Amino acid sequence: MKNKEIIPDQVPSCVLCGSARRYAAPHLLLRTDLIRESFADHSGYSIAVTMLDFSVWTSDFAAVRDLTVSAERARRLFERIAAGRVTPCTLHDVTEDWLADGTNL
Repeated sequence: MKNKEIIPDQVPSCVLCGSARRYAAPHLLLRTDLIRESFADHSGYSIAVTMLDFSVWTSDFAAVRDLTVSAERARRLFERIAAGRVTPCTLHDVTEDWLADGTNL
């Protein structure tokens, strides 16, 4: 994962970026990451969500890349996703709704 940087200092202290949190049941673990990507031809913020199910040893992962170039907008979306405990299967729907809402621009 070269050129990717997790940004723990730009999130509120109650939701640590990159930390795993228990979700709904004791055997499920939910992790949400805010990632800043820096490449020669572009840079932007991405969000990744991973859910681990220890009862059957499976995992689910989803990511949305290049959401915005604004650190503030990326942080606001990250906070919303982490607070709402968005799962990998709904990450794309939540981000599409957020981007379609003109008040977040």
